[in-house]
Amino acid sequence: MIGKKRQRFDTGMQDIASSLKKPRADKTTKKINQRIGRFKERCKGIGEEYDIEMEENKGTVVTLSWKYNPDNRAERKVGKYFIRTNIQADQEQLLWKLYRILGEIESSFKVLKSDLDMRPIFHQKGENIEAHPNLAVLAYFIVSFVRHRLKQNKIHHRWAEIVRIMSTQKCNTNTIDDSKNRTVVLKTCTRAQLKAAEIYSAMKYKPSPFYRKKTYLKI
Repeated sequence: MIGKKRQRFDTGMQDIASSLKKPRADKTTKKINQRIGRFKERCKGIGEEYDIEMEENKGTVVTLSWKYNPDNRAERKVGKYFIRTNIQADQEQLLWKLYRILGEIESSFKVLKSDLDMRPIFHQKGENIEAHPNLAVLAYFIVSFVRHRLKQNKIHHRWAEIVRIMSTQKCNTNTIDDSKNRTVVLKTCTRAQLKAAEIYSAMKYKPSPFYRKKTYLKI
């Protein structure tokens, strides 16, 4: 995390320093201080860990330098994460596999609670309350199967992201009355976008549930 923040901060400061070489850029001390201050606000948690120096000449910034201070507050907050287990140390693959399973279990509960609306439960009758989590668990069986199939094809999206991608494909319904006193209902399905098509392919489904359907209704 800190490494990514440092990289972002260095890139932003380099952009500010590069502007000093542009002939029409505002290089006044006030303007450069404003840019640095606004940039540090966007980089909270890392900007204050840098020592920034400016060389001026008659109110104009000539050079700009910055240096990361290794003995700072952010570095002191960095700790170490330990996992306590009775598995032997030489069974690293088994340990990592079980740890990943724990993460998958936590993700499962998150999907059940948020994406599948397992809670809160607003029902009052006992049979309705029992049916609610049962339906949520049944729905998760489908979620689990879809994600397992996608992972086999190196697609590791969360369920919310899968729903978002697939929602880009729409079904259009148009109706019109013909001369025979009938209502013609036309249904068409839009083309699947690239990411949606990849999911269809991984699931071994057609890229479109249907192309065009026409039905007649009597007026």
